[in-house]
Amino acid sequence: MVEINPVSVAEASKAANASTKLTDNFETFLTLLTTQLQNQDPLEPMDPSEFTDQLVQFTEVEQSIATNKKLEQLVSLATQNELSGAVSFIGKQVEAKDNRSILKDGQANWKYELDESAEDVSLRVLDSSNVAVFKTNGEKDIGLHKFQWDGKNKEGKELPNGIYTLLVTAVDKKGNTVNSSTNMISTVDGVFTKDGANMLDVGGISIPLDQVISVNKKE
Repeated sequence: MVEINPVSVAEASKAANASTKLTDNFETFLTLLTTQLQNQDPLEPMDPSEFTDQLVQFTEVEQSIATNKKLEQLVSLATQNELSGAVSFIGKQVEAKDNRSILKDGQANWKYELDESAEDVSLRVLDSSNVAVFKTNGEKDIGLHKFQWDGKNKEGKELPNGIYTLLVTAVDKKGNTVNSSTNMISTVDGVFTKDGANMLDVGGISIPLDQVISVNKKE
C-alpha cells in the first residue's frame, strides 16, 4: 500500500492569482507618480527623499510582480507534474475521503471510523435519489471498520451499478451521537484538471488528490 501525501498547489495558486491585482496596483502607482512629477510646483519641487522612497517602492512592486510571474510558472509546472504522477493511479484502487462509492459487479466498498465505542451503529446505503435501499447494523468498537455491500436491497434484489452513498449513524449508551467519518474505496478510471486542481475520476465521482488517503493494487 502506498500512503499518499499529494503535492498541494492551492496556496501557491492563490499567491499566483494575486499577480493580476498586483500588476493593476503597479500600473496605478506608475500613473500617480508620473502625474505627481508633471504637476509638481517648480518653486517647491518634490522632496528628494520622498522621491527616492517612491522609487524604492516602485522597484519593490516591480520585483514583486516578477516574483509572482515566476511563481505562476512554478505552479503550472507543479500542477503538470502532479497530474503526470496521478496518471499512475488509473486502474488502481484508492481510499478517499468521500461517503459515496461505486457499485460494480455486485460489490461496493467503504471504510468508516468511530471516534469512540458506540452502543448502536446503523449503516444505510442510499441510491442516487437519496432513497435508502439497504440497512444493516455496523461494528461498534472504536476505530476503523470496513463495510462491503453486495449490491442487493432489503428484499434481496440486485440493484444496478452506479454511485451509492453510505450513511453511518452511531450513538452511545446515553443516546448521544458518536462522531464518525466515512471513506470510499473504489477504482480510478481517469485523471483530469478542473479550476487548476488535479482530480481523479472514480466511476463518475470527482475526487481531489488531497482527499486521497491511500492507493493499492486492485483486489
